[in-house]
Amino acid sequence: MMAKVLLSHRRGTRREGLGVLAAAILTSGGLLAGIHVFVWINPEFLANDPWFYYVFCGVALVIGAMLILCVAVPNLRMHEEFRFVVSEKRMECVSPAEAFGESYSILLDEIAMLEEEDSASEGANEWCVVTQKGRRIHITPNYGNPVREIVETLRELKPEIPVRHVY
Repeated sequence: MMAKVLLSHRRGTRREGLGVLAAAILTSGGLLAGIHVFVWINPEFLANDPWFYYVFCGVALVIGAMLILCVAVPNLRMHEEFRFVVSEKRMECVSPAEAFGESYSILLDEIAMLEEEDSASEGANEWCVVTQKGRRIHITPNYGNPVREIVETLRELKPEIPVRHVY
């Protein structure tokens, strides 16, 4: 008998790649447009320090190119799907690439602890599942994975699992 699925999340790598591609183009374009508007409003700035202008434009283009080459292109080329499922008995993550999240399948009974890692610099805390054998499994937020919902579902299913906060 199949266990009842309580939470399921799927996202195609193509969609993720297109999102990152759009963000990279908009970010780089916004930075370039911003510096051009600034120079248009303050033309004496360019006359006094033209190197800053060229360095800023170069940095904006490099940021965009790195996002495109390192994240968007690999996702666009994969044509696969990220999947995360929590059922009554199992938690499973299928990531199309190790760089974007670990693939695993564990029984909920194997979970010994949930760890919340404080990452204030990134804006959201990161969560790990620690198995009874001591394996730490990071719950990836990539591909729009709803980490907070996953943790809440696990805590509802297994309220006896302790939560450790790592600061």
